[in-house]
This record gives sequence, structure tokens and C-alpha cells, in this order.
Amino acid sequence: MPGIIVDTSSILLALQNNVDIFREVQARLGLDPVISTGVVRELKSKAGSSGRARAPARTALELIKRYKVKTEADNGYVDKWILDNALRFSCVCTNDSKLRAALRAKGADALTISRSGEFR
Repeated sequence: MPGIIVDTSSILLALQNNVDIFREVQARLGLDPVISTGVVRELKSKAGSSGRARAPARTALELIKRYKVKTEADNGYVDKWILDNALRFSCVCTNDSKLRAALRAKGADALTISRSGEFR
């Protein structure tokens, strides 16, 4: 199954709205989710915080283990890794507007996920 890069912004937005993004990309798009080690770092940081992203970040870390989400090393720069690797995968799911614009400028397909779990 081809892959889709999923970034932290999409993971957190989806889970804050009770949408299992990892299941949805497989079921609706037929793609395997791929994340970078930096996404895991960001989620761990948020999971240890006291903000509103704490619970979704903890859930995300559990789902990454449950689904055995493919994780690739990013050398500490998540957005750079996404830009450098976007064309290796079918598309990227991000709710970061600057990253999405950079991806489109590079010719990569970029999706967002809505609060209701729809991909656009």
C-alpha cells in the first residue's frame, strides 16, 4: 500500500475532534500513514505538557504503537524532512498552511483534514 506523510498538526486536529486519523487514511484513502521521528518528539513534548494538546498527543502516541505506524528519521527538522521526502509518497496530510504552500510549490500533493474527518 502506498504511503502518506502525516504531520503533527493534522494528527492533533483530528484527535481533538475524535477522529482516528491513522485509521481514516487507511480506510478512506487506502494509504499507509508515515511519520518522522520529529513528529514523535513533538507529540511526546505535548503529551507531557498541561495544554489542550496533552490528551490528543497521548492518544496519538498510543495509536502510533497500535497501528505500527512507519516512522522515519528526520535529523531534527520535521518540516524539512517532509519537504525533502514528499515526492517519495502519494501525498502529505498537514494543516500547516505554510508547509502546505511549500509542498504545492514543489509539486507535491498536500491534503488537510477537517474537524469532521474529511480530507481536502
